[in-house]
Amino acid sequence: MKYFNLFACCKLVKGSFRSVIIDLQRGIYEAIPNDLYELINVSRGKSKEELENFYEKENHSVIHEYFNFLIDREYGFWCNSLDEFHRFPDIREEWDLPFPLSNVIIDIGSDSAIDYLNLIDQIINLRIPHLQIRALIDIDFSIIESMVIACERSNVNTVQILIPYPKNEVPILRLKKIVRKNVRINSLIFHSSPYSKVVKVIDKLSYIVFTKKHFTSLDDCGIVSKKYFCPNLNHFVESKNFNTCLNRKISIDAYGEIRNCPSMKTSFGNIKYKSLVEVLNEEGFKSLWKITKDKIDVCKDCEFRYLCTDCRANIKDTSNIYSQPAKCNYNPYICKWKGQKGYITVEKWRKNNTQ
Repeated sequence: MKYFNLFACCKLVKGSFRSVIIDLQRGIYEAIPNDLYELINVSRGKSKEELENFYEKENHSVIHEYFNFLIDREYGFWCNSLDEFHRFPDIREEWDLPFPLSNVIIDIGSDSAIDYLNLIDQIINLRIPHLQIRALIDIDFSIIESMVIACERSNVNTVQILIPYPKNEVPILRLKKIVRKNVRINSLIFHSSPYSKVVKVIDKLSYIVFTKKHFTSLDDCGIVSKKYFCPNLNHFVESKNFNTCLNRKISIDAYGEIRNCPSMKTSFGNIKYKSLVEVLNEEGFKSLWKITKDKIDVCKDCEFRYLCTDCRANIKDTSNIYSQPAKCNYNPYICKWKGQKGYITVEKWRKNNTQ
């Protein structure tokens, strides 16, 4: 007897109108009918013969076609016995980190009262692995460089720098030298540049990016788009357990205000008077971390809910923390993005389909 088994790295997510298979190993995803989602679930632990007895004879050709599709796409395989089937356990969908925070954002402004090197010391002591340094105004790059140098011999793995294109153009060779010298810099991004260009410094490790995009505000976030989807194991499992926008994140704005996210209104104190540890120990700081996609209006019905990054700062109904992200232009009830033929908003669809 043959038993079909989905590869453990291939995860099914059911939506209102269709489902997706996410291949977490290859980093790809594909839309499938909800009928196929149901077939895969029903088939677990059932032999091919048992499945044929379970479904009407007129459906057998479709069932065979579906299984051939799964085999051809390398989403699954046939086991020769039930014992062999049970030798392939599922991936555990638990998520945790060996440090209290995963990401920190520091916005640099003209407030010279902020002790940035002390802030870096706090980040190192908390073992935060990912740091982003941002600025809207033209600043002395040596300030940022001193912060990066302070991260040497620490567990800060990556530093991303986002700053405006300098008034006095810096030669590419000098920039490359700075990035090579500070190996933790994985990307140095110049916004508001007169041209767009990507300069590779160390292959697959560090880049210098020039973009024409103007950042007039550093709270420009929450855009939901397929190009930002993350079909990988870490994002998938975190999405099932936590809020991917806010979980283990912290930010310090240009005035020293400490927030869970730069775009959130609530401040938990100022870095001049309060440490990151003190903020982290406040119960209110973590209050939104467990708002998963399965709890959010519309998102809970979307097949892409474990692929996209959520946003709680910009939501459609500000009186409801479980409201859909305001910048999401996908309607999961008709499977169309804004701009596609036949697209209507979720609000209009609900109005048309209210009994």
